Amino acid sequence: MKNPSNLLAICLIFLLPAVVGAQSNAEPSLHVGTAPCQAFSGNLAANTTTNLDIRGICGVPDEATAVVFAVHVTAAGTGTLKLWEYDGSQPSANAMSYNSGIGSSFADVRICAPLADCFHDLSARSTTAITVTLVVEGFYVPPV
Repeated sequence: MKNPSNLLAICLIFLLPAVVGAQSNAEPSLHVGTAPCQAFSGNLAANTTTNLDIRGICGVPDEATAVVFAVHVTAAGTGTLKLWEYDGSQPSANAMSYNSGIGSSFADVRICAPLADCFHDLSARSTTAITVTLVVEGFYVPPV
């Protein structure tokens, strides 16, 4: 390069950290991976909210703040499944969309915390009648 200041500018671009998007105000968490473990399998009626308890199943501890699921759905039609923190607002985003037959997806779902304030851990709602299986693949806990 003929101009050394160009070289300096290029080096600074690669050395300075990029600031992208807004800062998160979420509490820090530690991810703990687990061997796959079936935590729930059952039928969900169309447009009906079902509340589920996950803590104490598949090694998910009382202090868990979120769970990582492999989600498996068997459906007779096309629809969507939502999973969210019990006592929280139903999200606009779907945990998964599905067609007739069998579908699978992954979902990180925040669960109700602290445990003492929660009647359940999470809620589920489907737009059509489905059979759903939730397989725990890990969870999040506050750092020690």
